[in-house]
Amino acid sequence: MKKFIVENDMAITALLMIGTGILSILPPNIIPQTSWLDIPWADKAGHFSMYALLGFFWNVVLRHSKNSHFKAIFFVVAFGILMELIQFQFISGRYFEIFDIIANITGCIFGTTIYVVVFSQYN
Repeated sequence: MKKFIVENDMAITALLMIGTGILSILPPNIIPQTSWLDIPWADKAGHFSMYALLGFFWNVVLRHSKNSHFKAIFFVVAFGILMELIQFQFISGRYFEIFDIIANITGCIFGTTIYVVVFSQYN
């Protein structure tokens, strides 16, 4: 599994970035309404999960870089804030939500932590 992740790190990360970006800027009337979205904080769990994946994979991409964990967290958090600002400015029916940003940040830190735990045995 590690070999697959490392060999395909840029492709996986690019797809996650594109997918997260698209989901972030979709107008709300395009998003299908399902019953699980009625669960309180379900959208925050989605934010947490997507940004945990982004945090993990950006750490894989930047693994040989100095201060890689800081760079990964900074980049992913900046991306999340940018998506919230784009929603606020340009997407009718979408709003800037501080709890989305909190979910993004905690997800990214969680993903970075998982990366450190999983990959520390290989370094």
